[in-house]
Amino acid sequence: QGLSRVWFNGQQVYVSKVLDVGQGVRIVLQLKKGWNRLLVLNAKTMNTRKSWWISGSLYGDKGADYESQGIVWMTPIPSPGASSPVMAGDRIFFTAETGCVYCVSKADGKILWVRSLTYHDFATDEERKASPEAFVELDAAAARLKELDKADAVMPYKPPSAEKDTRFILEGMIQKGMAKVAKDRYNSASSYGCEAGYTACAPITDGKHVYALFGTGILACYDLDGNRKWARLLKHTMVEHGYTSSPLMVDGKLVVYHDEFTVLDPQTGEVLVARPHFFPGNTTKVDWYNHFHGTGCVLPAGNEKVVHYLNGEFVRVSDGKSLPIPAATLKSLKPDRFTDNSANRCSTPVVEGGVAYKITNDSGGVAAFKLPPVRDDALEPEILREVPFNTDKFPYYYKPLFCASPLLHEGLLYCVNDFGHLTVVDMAKGEILYQRQLDLEVFMPYTGWRLLKGGACASPTLAGKYIYVWGNQGTCIVMEPGRTFKQVARNRLEKFNPAWPAHQEATTTEPVFEGGRMYYRGDCTLYCIGPKGNGCESSVKNGVSSLAPYGPWPPVP
Repeated sequence: QGLSRVWFNGQQVYVSKVLDVGQGVRIVLQLKKGWNRLLVLNAKTMNTRKSWWISGSLYGDKGADYESQGIVWMTPIPSPGASSPVMAGDRIFFTAETGCVYCVSKADGKILWVRSLTYHDFATDEERKASPEAFVELDAAAARLKELDKADAVMPYKPPSAEKDTRFILEGMIQKGMAKVAKDRYNSASSYGCEAGYTACAPITDGKHVYALFGTGILACYDLDGNRKWARLLKHTMVEHGYTSSPLMVDGKLVVYHDEFTVLDPQTGEVLVARPHFFPGNTTKVDWYNHFHGTGCVLPAGNEKVVHYLNGEFVRVSDGKSLPIPAATLKSLKPDRFTDNSANRCSTPVVEGGVAYKITNDSGGVAAFKLPPVRDDALEPEILREVPFNTDKFPYYYKPLFCASPLLHEGLLYCVNDFGHLTVVDMAKGEILYQRQLDLEVFMPYTGWRLLKGGACASPTLAGKYIYVWGNQGTCIVMEPGRTFKQVARNRLEKFNPAWPAHQEATTTEPVFEGGRMYYRGDCTLYCIGPKGNGCESSVKNGVSSLAPYGPWPPVP
């Protein structure tokens, strides 16, 4: 007898006799005009589980047409990823699994070039001599991967079927093969449990070059035409949830905190400063208690620049020295999971006028602080304001976790947690103005695997006179800033991603704006949204849509 069964309009269309069916099961349903009936039976799960669940999504057939509004162009991305795009001149850059950098024309979305790096690119002559047989297969796979770089830039790109994801197979083959050559140097442990894969770190640009960092430890610099200037393989060890802190450009220096804190010359890749990871308290290794996931924020401290990271560390850029701060101040910033299990290490602080605004803990709370000049290699940060979120109005029946950075606008701090709760704080008065459950998706918790599929991880973004808040499953709320909540639009991008497991396209990145256009990256598509000719409306095939009957998409700044 089947442990899982599906009936459609009275006919059994699926049966499984195995425990835990798993992800990626696809069933084709032939709809009839009018109402259709769907019945799902899940009779048993693994004995080790205390509960069971089922999650299903309905998508149109591949040949279906969808009404769309506001899409100027959209470019399928050959490899998935979770990094936000950056712009330089007339081009857009972003990263994709596992070590790819893509360059796209801003005008029409055409892929101009693709460059990929794997562990194979860092193989030494000594390693080749020690494992000649292994490199026969590795060299062939790497050569095939470089061919895909050229093939991916041929437009229009046609996504492969889920069973023929050649790049994914080749990259996995190279990772496993290089780990056998030198396990300590080429391990893929840096992505252990990372829901965002290897591409959570956003690339950065100085207008002439693009710098890309991957969870594998690969760091590379390209010019705008795709010529590689240099590449390095950084130290990376096993950490839960992987590495996700993006690189920074500070006073003409490239600052990276992967496993080690590293400062490099952006022109040559030469390491100027390198030191081991900071170990607070009684920790002796990089682990759950001192690893962090948000990117550091740069603050002035007199005539010096200091980067604050979410493990509670303040690092002077000039020499990489970790500057001690008073214990009471450190407690206010709540970085220590030994003493406060709700410490937030994902939400990157924002800085305005030399003041940092930080979500201090997952239970809800923000702090504003600034730095005085460094004295005797020590700091005494000045805490300007602390505001807890523990109000009676907060919907406590959801667990509040924060990945998104807060947005500061005209003295108001907009904070969105992983479950789509918006909290708006008046930082001058230190009071909460309102809280709101945003109408993003029905199922807000994430479902894991490669990218966060549910929830709200993207930071709220201000463009023109509106704030944009994206959910992880394609829904965007457009609202007016202010002391009361006013939603002006609810838009949705629907894209079926056939990659295993099949899913609604994940949307976990922040949009970038220029003029009246929004450039937005889903895990399998890059979108340009805005005015198009005399009107915006068009009909788009292959299951892609932007439904915007309720308001601006986007408004012209």
